[in-house]
Amino acid sequence: MVIGMGRQHTGKKKRNQKRKLDKVLCAVFLTVGCLVILWGILLESGLGKKTKEQVTFTVNGEAVTEREVSQRIAYMHRAVTIDHFSREKGMELDEGFWDRECNGITPRQYLKEQAIEDCARIKLAELAMKEYGLLEDVSYQAFLDSLERENQRREESNRKGQVIYGPQKYGEGEYFAYAFANLETELKKKLDEALGWSAEENLKRYYEEHKDTYYRCSDSIEVEKITLPYEKASREELEKELEQVRKEVEGGKSFVEAAQKLGTVETQRFDEESAREDSRHYEPLKLAVMELKKQEISPAIDDGSSLSVLFCTAKEEGGYRPYEEVADNVVSLVREESYEKWLDTAYREADLQIKNENVFKEVK
Repeated sequence: MVIGMGRQHTGKKKRNQKRKLDKVLCAVFLTVGCLVILWGILLESGLGKKTKEQVTFTVNGEAVTEREVSQRIAYMHRAVTIDHFSREKGMELDEGFWDRECNGITPRQYLKEQAIEDCARIKLAELAMKEYGLLEDVSYQAFLDSLERENQRREESNRKGQVIYGPQKYGEGEYFAYAFANLETELKKKLDEALGWSAEENLKRYYEEHKDTYYRCSDSIEVEKITLPYEKASREELEKELEQVRKEVEGGKSFVEAAQKLGTVETQRFDEESAREDSRHYEPLKLAVMELKKQEISPAIDDGSSLSVLFCTAKEEGGYRPYEEVADNVVSLVREESYEKWLDTAYREADLQIKNENVFKEVK
């Protein structure tokens, strides 16, 4: 009898525990369900997006986010725009600067156009890098992950006392510039291989067309000169003395005869061999010499510490550096110019869709 009552009491207790457990589970399920619904609402409204960036525009369907546009604005375009409108256009950098029109465009609109083109060209290059196996992921988040890994590596190397080349920690803008430049160099090589930019006939044609600009040797020019330091007299007095030398030479006297009463007449040669030294120490004289004809005298030349007058006694054309000597440089120039043309075409033909302009509205 006693045993029977104990079994009934135990069964009732188990049923009560089960009901309590069911209530707890029900509450848990309801809570989870509410959280799922709430999270969906947050995602729909954009409030729950922690890593997904707003898209500013797309180029050929690839997103360019606010974060990457903002980085380029901060790294380059804001300063360039301010310089363009304040220094070149004379606009005052005040509270209304960004929205004040100048020659039909505001600084904000100018910045927007420049930043969009810059970021679009970068993304087009990145898409080509992906196509040629140089880059796996063209999203900006992938770059940010790479930046974090690089800075962690540098921090670890620093703790171990290892040598670190470059900064101890990269900023976002500087690391992007560094990483992109390296990838772009490799992309130019890949495109060159695919499109044949550096075919021998192209290189030799480029050399012939541009040798006057890039590969002309310095003329060989010999001059007689007289130099008067400012410590000797006032600038006005020195100019009068040198002008008298000019008049006497133009009147038929030799330069040595006309100038030696002022001091020592020196002879100097400007040629390919001396070109680097001339640029470093005699730049004002070098520039003046290049304009002189044989038997012609220069006006007074100011180098900051003295005045000089030059008389050209001999002048021979320097010729050109041979193609074989400059072939590597020709390849670099051809590759660079061909790449820019390729990118110009890619940008001109790209499908660009503006999605969000908030990043431009926030510039101050």
